[in-house]
Amino acid sequence: MIALVAILFVGCSSDKPVDVVKSYLNSCKSENFDKAIQYFDLNDEMKKEEIEALVAKMKAGYAETSGIDKFEILTEEIDDEAGKANIEAKIIFKDGTEDVENYKLLKNEKGDWKIDLSSK
Repeated sequence: MIALVAILFVGCSSDKPVDVVKSYLNSCKSENFDKAIQYFDLNDEMKKEEIEALVAKMKAGYAETSGIDKFEILTEEIDDEAGKANIEAKIIFKDGTEDVENYKLLKNEKGDWKIDLSSK
């Protein structure tokens, strides 16, 4: 019985675009940038140096604002048929500044929602 419950929880992981953005922002909030980049649509052609540069850019932005204090999802537009979504989030940083970010997501060939790197 316990094994069945565990399988159900593992098999029911949410794959909604808003959940991808929330997971990304929570990873950034906890300064886990290596995990955060997993939510981007990284193509196989990206070189290790490009990925490392992306992580460095994320860390620098985090340092400028003292990090994310909290965030709120403002809007979500999903076109499942086209495999596209737009999620707008308000981010409040620890230094008191705020920003509204728009995240464009694409559904990849595996059916997973990923943040479109070209939109960031």
